[in-house]
Amino acid sequence: MLEVFERFPEEDGFGGFWALLHVLEASQGYESALVQSVLRQPAEFNVLMIQRLLNAGTLEVNGVPLMNVLVEVSQHRSAPLRVKEDVARYIREREAGASEA
Repeated sequence: MLEVFERFPEEDGFGGFWALLHVLEASQGYESALVQSVLRQPAEFNVLMIQRLLNAGTLEVNGVPLMNVLVEVSQHRSAPLRVKEDVARYIREREAGASEA
């Protein structure tokens, strides 16, 4: 299912990608495959899933810090510009929130 996100990095599948996202999040053990997917081909929905993990308090997957994954996305040569901009905004907001705490 993650490959669908990779094949259509800026699409939402007419809302169908949200259903895929929820199915994946309800599965156990998807996180490692998610990190691999994001590093292979950053896309709107696989990056969103990383952000949702971070928001839920998961900071790393199998020893890989999720914020580092997002930094890599921001520099990934094949990541769509919109995805890079979203990641940069998310990183800034997280850093601003951390400095307020």
